[in-house]
Amino acid sequence: MQRAKLAEEATAREWMLRIGIRSGLERTAHLLCERLDRLGSIGQATDGQYDLPLTQADLADALGLSSVHVNRLLQALRRDGLIALQKHRL
Repeated sequence: MQRAKLAEEATAREWMLRIGIRSGLERTAHLLCERLDRLGSIGQATDGQYDLPLTQADLADALGLSSVHVNRLLQALRRDGLIALQKHRL
């Protein structure tokens, strides 16, 4: 329990420190990778895929960006072949 709490606190500190430093693209990629790591640790991600039941507005709120900007960032990640998103599965 204590180790999980420390990991959670470290993640929160990382987000607070980096939100002003990272670009929108970097923040988005970091969030998607972090979810993959966390969901993988509990068996909810397989073969680099997981359910992403969040809307672009939800992602925008989490990242401190506008939903229009998140839309453009997700399009860029898709275009560059870095993500594939279909039916809320990343």
